[in-house]
Amino acid sequence: MIDQQPDRIEIYLLRFSDYIRRVMRIDPPGKLVKMFKILGLFFVFVLPILIIAVVIIAFGVSTIQEYNYGIYWDSLFCGPQKISKATRSVVKIENKNESHGSGFWIADDLILTNNHVINFQEDTLVVDRGHEYHPQVVQTDTLMDLAILRIKNPEKHETLAWRARWPILAEEVYTLGFPEGASEINITKGIISSLTSDKFDSTKYIQTDAAINPGNSGGPLVDICGKALGITSSTLLDAQNIGFAINASHIQKELAQMINASKNITEEEIQKGQTGPETEIIAKYYTTLSKGDFENAYNFYSQDLKERKPFKTWKDSYKNTFIIRLKLLKKISSGMVRISFMSIDFPNKDEEDFVIKEFQGIWTLAKEDDLWKLNRSEIEEIPLEKIIINFLQIYGTIRINAAGASDGARI
Repeated sequence: MIDQQPDRIEIYLLRFSDYIRRVMRIDPPGKLVKMFKILGLFFVFVLPILIIAVVIIAFGVSTIQEYNYGIYWDSLFCGPQKISKATRSVVKIENKNESHGSGFWIADDLILTNNHVINFQEDTLVVDRGHEYHPQVVQTDTLMDLAILRIKNPEKHETLAWRARWPILAEEVYTLGFPEGASEINITKGIISSLTSDKFDSTKYIQTDAAINPGNSGGPLVDICGKALGITSSTLLDAQNIGFAINASHIQKELAQMINASKNITEEEIQKGQTGPETEIIAKYYTTLSKGDFENAYNFYSQDLKERKPFKTWKDSYKNTFIIRLKLLKKISSGMVRISFMSIDFPNKDEEDFVIKEFQGIWTLAKEDDLWKLNRSEIEEIPLEKIIINFLQIYGTIRINAAGASDGARI
């Protein structure tokens, strides 16, 4: 029978333990060897588990601190230089009718702005630090008031980063844009006054006292580190220092979907303005209708629906309508959308009496030449006694977007 020889590690442990035993006068030597083996097991198995637990706890604490105290850390490491860098991602948007807006780069070839900046516009021009581009409108969302523009072969530029942390009240913020069509970018400073929602479509807004003027629409609202918190959108009629930006933390999912859809859109869809899903086709129909552009609104109808609703009869049904305001657009299935909207009618245009109506139901769309067309509606008026609404909520306290048009004018 062959005797088992001690391995090298065990020999070293015996020698080291014998040295420690003689120095510390520990007897017998086997106890020290066992102690070293236990320590070895501790370092191999127990210590890594403790380290992982500490990291998890530290991450949880730091995450809580980031949301509650991140603004104070930002103030230590950020400042004017970060905001100045963010301005390099902001562009000026000019339209043929001399209306102006702003936007900012969100990808190598994509610019984000408000839908009302480019809606119903022709010959839109993007100006970025001396470079001029003719953009393609590749995605729009009327309810959220967003539009994505594609630029072919742009010059090198900065892309604005989004902030992952939620905005908090009293946080210092800055609007970046080109108010009144200014040739140079303007920066205004303020704080977050409120985190609020639209009374009708539940869009989330950041309210700020930073000055927002015509031309700021579509520009970013950034924090002290120059990271985007929202998209400057509107101000309040007959009020001072009350401006609104669409809260970016609540649209990230929708924005990602829009960016992904913009990669697959065809040139025909771009040319015919079908820059979104079925819900957006319906939104554009009501936007066009509310604008009073009956001919183009009627072209959203399928040939079958046009035969069932002659143009003159259809147009006359809207002759007293003053405002149409969408509340809900939700895709149920392919070609089927649930809708809810309100209207204000003036039965007698010579008088100030008005009628508020609310409607809800379903639109069915059909494809004609690979384009979506409105084909059939099952929409009913809600009985008046069920409408709990104050006219002042629609008209008396209406927001004015930073391009100068009212919410009602753009739905």
